[in-house]
Amino acid sequence: MFNRKEFKQKSKTNLLKNYNSVVVISLLITLFTTGLFTSRSSIDSGDSGSQIVNNITTEQSILTDNIKTFLDNNILNANQGALSTVIKFVENTFTSITNMINTILRSVFSQDTYSLVIALLGLIIGIILGLFVKNILMVGQHRFFLENRLYHKTTISRIFYLYKNKKVLKPAIILMMKNIYLLLWAFTIIGLPIKYYSYRMLEFILAENPDIRIRDAFKLTNRLMKGYKWSLFIMDLSFLHWHIINSLTLNIAGIFYVNGYVKGTEAELYSFLRTTYQNNKGEKGELLNDVSLFNNIEEALNYPGTYLKKENIKINFNSEVKYSILNLILLFFIISFIGWAWEVTLHIVEFGTFVNRGSLHGFWLPIYGSGSILILILLNRFRSNPPLLFGLTMFLCGVLEYFTSLFMELSTGLRWWDYSGYVFNINGRICLEGLLFFAIGGSLIVYFVAPFLDHQLNKIPTKFRIALAGILVSLFALDGIYSHFVPSVGEGITSSK
Repeated sequence: MFNRKEFKQKSKTNLLKNYNSVVVISLLITLFTTGLFTSRSSIDSGDSGSQIVNNITTEQSILTDNIKTFLDNNILNANQGALSTVIKFVENTFTSITNMINTILRSVFSQDTYSLVIALLGLIIGIILGLFVKNILMVGQHRFFLENRLYHKTTISRIFYLYKNKKVLKPAIILMMKNIYLLLWAFTIIGLPIKYYSYRMLEFILAENPDIRIRDAFKLTNRLMKGYKWSLFIMDLSFLHWHIINSLTLNIAGIFYVNGYVKGTEAELYSFLRTTYQNNKGEKGELLNDVSLFNNIEEALNYPGTYLKKENIKINFNSEVKYSILNLILLFFIISFIGWAWEVTLHIVEFGTFVNRGSLHGFWLPIYGSGSILILILLNRFRSNPPLLFGLTMFLCGVLEYFTSLFMELSTGLRWWDYSGYVFNINGRICLEGLLFFAIGGSLIVYFVAPFLDHQLNKIPTKFRIALAGILVSLFALDGIYSHFVPSVGEGITSSK
């Protein structure tokens, strides 16, 4: 029985079990399907022909324009950090290539012919990208959500399923024909919505059987949807408020929840339609023959793509280390010193001068230590799920760094860090590059650094550790009191006064 509430509930459950991967999938699909991976620089920004290219190769919508503005402000205009360097290199390389093409074309064609050639070139590029990038990745996205129903370790790389299996051409042709058919049905007005819902399962069918014949693919999607088009329309309407929220948040809600929720629900719907059709002995039902998508065979380690066979890492993710309060105090100071040494070294390498980084005068940066201890206390229980721990570490460190920066600025009027020129920053207090670094560092601390240091600390007599902890806490308290009245400031330490 068609039960959209059940489909939605299963989708929510599957989303939460593999949340990090779903978010990344949604982000990648959003970027690739809205044309945002194209450079800001066209072949010739001042020419009408290049404007035609932009109109053809970019989906023109208010949402897309808003996202592009957001990316301009947070990515393309960023001028600090490693990520901005990579982005600028790619953009400059693309711009150089397009300028070279522009020069060649201008030297060969007259002005009018040049505009026509540019328009045709844009059309060809748009068609190629649509057929062999956008459509293929969309099938990969459907494959991911079908797999994620049963295999909650499904990896992000599954969106490249068709590329990996060298089965790109036939799905590309089938989806091209789908678009042509819909275009032709649009002339009948009433036929377009009917056929739109008739073809809705086509990507799922290709995700299960990319070798299917063109005629059989269309026959199956029509028969699967027979009698269920209205039900699917009602299900689409039930997501309307989520799509409104998504639009209001410039697709941020989509990336972090809505897209995964909707696609997961559609995957549950396809499973229901497929099972119902096969149980009724529907014609060509045997072509839907990927049993691994509907029968969990994870223990057999023969899942398509063999990504399960790669789980031979030596780390025991399930062994949670129990840290004593005494060792946690010492770990705080050790990691605070490591953070201080890291920041001082980076400044020496970049500017050639030594500065005592941080608001305190001692050789420690407590935000590193406090962040690490919070990770060990709050997140160590998730060590059996490295992707989840990585994502939670990013979030926790982001919250800690943002509100630490805000508190310090409100209380002193000074800023000890400013990420305004970095990719994806929020008010200059946190940035994507920093959060990735903290997530990597936090994961290393959970799996390697903290267990190793805890083991070494346990070799030291308890009385000596207590005395050492007492001395360090006393010095830290004195430094905190003194720095409250005389904070560490100056060039390379504070960024504003």
